[in-house]
Amino acid sequence: MWPPDGIGEKTYQRGRARDRAGQLIEAPWVRGQGWYWSCVNNPEFRGLQVDRARWALQGGAKRLQHDDCRAAIAAVSFGGCWCQYCRQRAARLGYDLQSQMLAFQTSSTVSYIKELRARIGTANGHAVLMSCNNFRMKLGIPHTLFDYGMCEIDPADAALDVLTKTYREFERLNWMQVVTLRSADIALNRATIARVHALGGAMLYPYNVYMPSGTRFTADSGSIVPFYKYVRAIGALLDESRFVDQPSASYLFAESLEALKRARVGTIVRRAGTQTVLHFVPAAAGRDVPPVDIRVAAGPGNLVLRSAARPDPQALRENTFAIAPWDWTTLTIGT
Repeated sequence: MWPPDGIGEKTYQRGRARDRAGQLIEAPWVRGQGWYWSCVNNPEFRGLQVDRARWALQGGAKRLQHDDCRAAIAAVSFGGCWCQYCRQRAARLGYDLQSQMLAFQTSSTVSYIKELRARIGTANGHAVLMSCNNFRMKLGIPHTLFDYGMCEIDPADAALDVLTKTYREFERLNWMQVVTLRSADIALNRATIARVHALGGAMLYPYNVYMPSGTRFTADSGSIVPFYKYVRAIGALLDESRFVDQPSASYLFAESLEALKRARVGTIVRRAGTQTVLHFVPAAAGRDVPPVDIRVAAGPGNLVLRSAARPDPQALRENTFAIAPWDWTTLTIGT
């Protein structure tokens, strides 16, 4: 919400929001840097956004991301905009800025996003896919005006039970969610990559991630890349998979479930066509965790095993096998 005033320019004053005293507004997290918040009702700002999108598309971009998509809604928490354009629109629509600022700026933000997408589509000759930053996977207005979400999540958001509940709702709403994890913990990054992709989402490679401390983090590729190669290897299976209302206890013997629990390995059950897909997602722990023996309550003729370490499908002759808690293992059951 603070685009530069033009290509190559380093000033941020055109089309900006203003407080009640007429002063330019800064978001609290960038205060003092001269990056002034924009006003969605200011036609100059709207024009700047369309120009920026046009430049990106002419440069070869196929999709666009809108950061800070709550725009004027977010600005209410640090004063709201009282500029001439907001005052004029509020008067025309019957809003009182003193008592109805949030409702007014919600309406303004929705209007801005709809117009922005329409103008970009017209300029490009067809609609352009757009994502938004729905921080920590929030979903509401104005996020649902975009095609999918792309946001940062915190370690608490990456817990398997939290992700499962969240992505189950996303599947119901036909919403695609891409995330990046704000953590320098390699084991947790590996676990989250497996969890998110197994649940139907996607996680960006942890490159130059902005951390809560204000630092930046890039993961060692040797620990992370094998999981992304595995995503490609089983991509068709991941794309076809959907949630089922069956727990892993329906397929695994009790001693296996206890062993997985001790090793902190999570399980995700999905359905892909006629196959049940059982993911063993890695523990958020180190490589020193010993292998876990698994016994499946199904005939060996219908079992196919693969993992990030060994991505080629392996038809099992027995219903027992071992998994490495550090690895991401997938078992398909059925034809």
